Formats: sequence, structure tokens, C-alpha cells
Amino acid sequence: MLRFLILFLAVAISYLLDIDTGAPVWAAVLIGANVIATPSLIAKEAAFQIHNQLGLASRVHTDFDKDFTGGQGDTVDYRLPSRYLVNDGMDITSVVQDLNEPTGQIVVDQWKNVAFAYTAKERALDITEFSRRHIAPGIEAIVNAIDVGLTGLYEDVYQASGSAGSAPDGYDDMADLEGAMTDALIPRRGRNLIVDSFGGAGLRKGLASLFEPTMVKGILKESSLGRLSGMELFTSQNVRKHTAGDFAAALVAGVPSEGATTIDMDTFTNSGAAQLKKGDIFTLPGVNAVNPITKEDTGRLQQFTLTADTTVTTNAATVPVSPALIASATDPHRNITALPADNVAVTALADHTANLAFHKNAFSLVSVPIPALTGGIESHTESYEQFAVTVTMFADGMTMKQYVRLDVLFGLKASNPNLAYRLLG
Repeated sequence: MLRFLILFLAVAISYLLDIDTGAPVWAAVLIGANVIATPSLIAKEAAFQIHNQLGLASRVHTDFDKDFTGGQGDTVDYRLPSRYLVNDGMDITSVVQDLNEPTGQIVVDQWKNVAFAYTAKERALDITEFSRRHIAPGIEAIVNAIDVGLTGLYEDVYQASGSAGSAPDGYDDMADLEGAMTDALIPRRGRNLIVDSFGGAGLRKGLASLFEPTMVKGILKESSLGRLSGMELFTSQNVRKHTAGDFAAALVAGVPSEGATTIDMDTFTNSGAAQLKKGDIFTLPGVNAVNPITKEDTGRLQQFTLTADTTVTTNAATVPVSPALIASATDPHRNITALPADNVAVTALADHTANLAFHKNAFSLVSVPIPALTGGIESHTESYEQFAVTVTMFADGMTMKQYVRLDVLFGLKASNPNLAYRLLG
């Protein structure tokens, strides 16, 4: 009894002191203690393992209200940056602007879990061994699923740099990307670039000579490629590939209205269901991007992405796009120099690998605690650094098997897609 009282006090003190040793704060008192795996201990270990193994998810915005306790399908609100126009002169009588703080919502709709069965004999393992054999691999699978969801947000990223179909392979690709991101006013601090294995290999070959010898060692051994052009570079097998839709011969059909989120197009060579794909990127002649603050013409064509698969019927379609078309000089959210003219040609990108360059605030991940179940089963929810995991244990008396499920509930969104770029591969 005294032994377990000491263990309890040690755990409590370590949490109060918020000890960060690179391992669970309670690990030191558990090693060798032969403490069996309970839902509470498994949940603590699982929450730590999630934090320790997070890849892309560790580089996105997760700072949401920790007290939010909604369920699957609920939404979490977030705020977007305000935009204002600068005025001249002393008198502001006619130029006072209304507050404009846009908001958005993240739907908590992602429920992932790993479940496994084991015998009473395996439950006798101490938590350290149980974690190595079962918890860590289970959490690795969940973390991988989260990263796959995040890389899928590329479809909402409408800005792109590089050549579709050609993997980035040197400093020129990085310099062009850096310049484009700077023109878009993406903050320098906190930029990341995640590339697929082919892009990583090309950059290793092309950039290795530019790094310090100690950094080259890390390039060769780790998934991290170091820091270049103001970005942390990483490789991932979860980077997505985009198969482009068919825009052959498409023209704009009529001038869109100010603020429109759709563009009518016609004269497509082909027609068909879902012919145009969510995530397709295209440009329109005469429609340039503007500096987000000064509203000056950047000299670059504004890029647009489709927000949904679109069917072409009788060679025409109404295409949903992002961003909205805002050309008015009096609108603080102006993003283009002019609305597209009627009958201008649509130029779309071809198939490509969607490597992602982004600021932390481009993407958001909100994790929601799942209420522990009651009634004949053991259940516990634990949070660690803004991420919650629920562990549930139950048994089958007929087979003497014990069942464990690790569950996470979360939502993902490209909350500020203007802070991200695709580096085409």
C-alpha cells in the first residue's frame, strides 16, 4: 500500500512541476515498478506518444480552447486577420471603416481509432513494456492518419510555385518559392516545407553542398532536410498527388460579379461527371494578384482552386472557386486587379505532386476530448499539449480476452490558405 501511495505522490508532483524530460513525466517512477496497464496509465502514455510522434500535425495551429467538449459534428470558431484601407489627410469624416474581423468554423468530424485484443497474461506486463509492444505502434498508426488528413488540405491551397510534373531539385526552386511566399506576405517566421520522397531526394542532391557539414549528416540520416530559404524542410510519404481535371478549350462565360465564388465556363472540348476536380488550379489572363496590404499589382496572375468536383454538362459548367473574386478598390479584402473578361481562356495546371510550403497558421487542427464511457467498462481520457486521447478497456469472459481501443476526435481545416503554397512536383 505504501509503495502505491509513493507512486501516486510522485505522479502528482511531476504534473504540478510540469517536468519535461523527453519522456512521460511519470515514466521514471514506473520503470521497474511492474505496474500493470490500466486505462488511466494507458491514456497518459498514449497522449504522450501522440505528442512525441506528431509529424506534420506538430507544425500547424492547435491553440484552441482546451475546455471545448463538443461531440462529433460540432464546430469550433476561429478568427481571421482584419484588413483595412489606408486613407490620406487629417479629416476622417467620410473614411471611417467598419470593424471587419472575419470568422470561420472547423467541423469536428474526424474520429480515428485503433483497437486490439490481448490476454490476461499480456495485461500483466508493466506499462513500459506494454507501451513498447502495443501503445506506440497503435498511436503511430493514428498519427499517420492525422498527417494524411492534413496533407489532403492541399486541395484548399490555391497558390503554387514550380513546374507540374517535375520534382524540385535545387536552390532555384527554393528561391522562387521563397519569393512568391514573401510577395503573398506569408510571415517568414514559422515557415515549413514538406515534400515527398522524390522531392526530398532531389533537394538532398541539389542542396547538400550548401549546408554545413554537421547539417549534411542530419540530411542523410533524418527526414529533416534542415533550414533553407527561411523554411524548415521535411520529407513525408503522406504528401498527396493531384490528378487534374480536363479544362481543354474552356473559356469564361460572362463576367463574374464582384465577390463571386463561382465562375461560369463554356466551350469545353469534353463533358462528363466530375470532369473538373477539387484542388485543380487555374489562372485567367488579365487577372493579377495584388499585395494583401498595399493592394498594388504583384505582376503575378492570381491562381484559383476548385472547391468541389464539378460536372461539365453540354460543354459548360459553373465552377466553384477559391478565393472569392474581389476587385473593388474600396474593399479592404481586394485580391485581384480586375474581374475576368468574357471569353478569356482558362489555363489549368497539369497532374502534380502537392508538396506543401506553409506558415503554421495556414492549417488548423482541433482535438476534442471524448467523454469517458461508463457501465461495466473501464474508460479514461487524457490530454497532452492540446491533444486528447481516450482509452477504453472491456473484456470477454467467455474467451478471457481483454480489448483496448484508442480513440481520438478532431477537426482539420485550411483556416488561412493564403498562408500556404504548393511546391509542384
